Amino acid sequence: MGPFPQWVLLNSVRMDETVFVILLLTGFCVASSSFPNVFYFVKEGKTWYDAQNYCILKHTELAQIHNQENLTTMMNAPTGNYTGKAWIGLYENTSEWTWVDGQPATYFSWEAGRPDSGSADELCVLMIKSGSWNNASCSEAKPSVCFDGHSYYLVETEMTWNDARSNCEMENSTLAKISDEGTNSKVRTTLSTYTVAWIGLSKTSLWFWSETRENYTFTNWQHGQPDNLNGEEWCAAVEVKNGTWTDEQCNVTLPFFCYGIPKTWTMLVKMKIQSRANMEDPTCSAGLQQQLHAAFANQDMTDFKLTWTKTPVKRRQKSSDNLKSEMDCYVTLILLLFGCSLNCCSQFPPRKYYYINQSLNWTDAQHYCREKYTDLATIENMDDISMLKPTFSFSWGWIGLRDDPKSWKKVMNHDANSWRWSATGETSKTGYQAWQTAEPDNAVGDEDCVIMAYDGTWHDISCGSESSFVCYTESNQSQKIYTYVSTIASWKYAQDYCREHHTDLAMIENMAENTEVFNVKPSDSRVSIGLYRTSWTWSDKSNSTFRNWISNGLNNYAGSQHCATENNLHEWGDESCSAKRSFVCHKASKLKTVVRMKTETDADMTDPAIHAQVLQKLGALLTAQGWTDFTLQWKILPRKQDKN
Repeated sequence: MGPFPQWVLLNSVRMDETVFVILLLTGFCVASSSFPNVFYFVKEGKTWYDAQNYCILKHTELAQIHNQENLTTMMNAPTGNYTGKAWIGLYENTSEWTWVDGQPATYFSWEAGRPDSGSADELCVLMIKSGSWNNASCSEAKPSVCFDGHSYYLVETEMTWNDARSNCEMENSTLAKISDEGTNSKVRTTLSTYTVAWIGLSKTSLWFWSETRENYTFTNWQHGQPDNLNGEEWCAAVEVKNGTWTDEQCNVTLPFFCYGIPKTWTMLVKMKIQSRANMEDPTCSAGLQQQLHAAFANQDMTDFKLTWTKTPVKRRQKSSDNLKSEMDCYVTLILLLFGCSLNCCSQFPPRKYYYINQSLNWTDAQHYCREKYTDLATIENMDDISMLKPTFSFSWGWIGLRDDPKSWKKVMNHDANSWRWSATGETSKTGYQAWQTAEPDNAVGDEDCVIMAYDGTWHDISCGSESSFVCYTESNQSQKIYTYVSTIASWKYAQDYCREHHTDLAMIENMAENTEVFNVKPSDSRVSIGLYRTSWTWSDKSNSTFRNWISNGLNNYAGSQHCATENNLHEWGDESCSAKRSFVCHKASKLKTVVRMKTETDADMTDPAIHAQVLQKLGALLTAQGWTDFTLQWKILPRKQDKN
């Protein structure tokens, strides 16, 4: 972002009316209309879900490819020498088992080991001679069983599932729907000498773009893809070397493509302008806006909007104690902004890193860094890592990353790494918990999601683990209605499904609700519920999700490793916080920005009371816009006399 402009807003004298010009400044780096689709390659390996979260935080979403032009643009993004696979924002969404009338199935008679996912298209159901069910490819040609409203009958002609469905409908019947054991026995008797026949149960499997949740139309699959190998490949990757797509297991770590416009922010600036010009005249207002546009354009600012309103000036009685005087002067206000909490074209304030070759535990190292520098090292991206020394003399040293168990071990706190409900993004309002005795334990270091076990207690698990799940729908009376979904899926998939078809994954805030969820699930099932957390937080409160764990470095050995260290290759591992290590501090460099605003006023700008009022209002405005750690100073310059 360029420096703020020095505004010279009109050669005017005493004002007859006050004009408030409201500048809505969105962006500053680039004009959003210039980049309808911008793609960014991120070489850091992440799971599909972590890559999606990164893209949402840093850009817009994982790459969405709707046509050949999008694909070509993405493939032209710089990728260094990388030619392997990279995630894109395409994922497979499989529905529940549903009958031909659109109703979800509640009764099942699966053969042992079924349904399986041996093939991506085994989405239709056959009854075998024993009365058990198998899932099979819908394109297989088999006999079928129809129901005409009174009785079930066998159609011996072999046809695909879709053709069998159409055939039954042409005969004013439907493919058989089976809602209980008695009906299942009736259908079984129709098979006679035939070993299998289609019934009216199926599910659909479609690929969707993660941003719009819309089914894809443009495709570029590799030959033989997608194949859903072993029923575990639900996320799409692109071959960087040729642009073709493959389906992959979502928990595999790969580089990825994001797309979108860099995150922008909005700043509101109000300026009072004194003028004798007739601001009712559109020519005057247009001229004013033209001057302002030119001023910002000269400072390389883009993507802003100007609107303005005017209000009559309030006449004030002059008195000896009135703050206003008859003097005219120019005031140049200089804002010195040290640091800020907002990101524009690049990260600021920049950090400098310092290696401290002194052995301390994590807490003492944090105290040392805060006293001598800014904090224990925060590392937000590969650029930060490049600023670290290539090597250092100690094998492992503390950085500012910690997963404090006081925030999540059998408590419902309000810390950044505390448990919260998917539906609200907040911790429990009641504080209710139903943890099993030894839970939560974060046993392998990445157990950030929660399941209800067979006995109704809660366990933390890895979010990539798969299970059936329970959704809830909130009624008009604010009552929760819980629904069991038998689909075996990851926690993120379950969350997406519940948000699309219900309200969200199950939220449980008292014992009665816990009992309801326990009763709605099968007794032999573990189910995902909507409790999750974001583990590992930075000491300086940075919200960066960047991680650089070494292979097997995150394991929470013995359940006591809650602080992060880095080795001399800048790879990270977890460690007991009481261990004594050398450490890395960082210091945030100050960023100084000078903003000069030239205005005219008849106020006595030498009056300290006026100073305090102006600075207080400006400070409140900047704080409201998200700025922090700034200092305001000002200086009055003598007015230059006009030459005659």
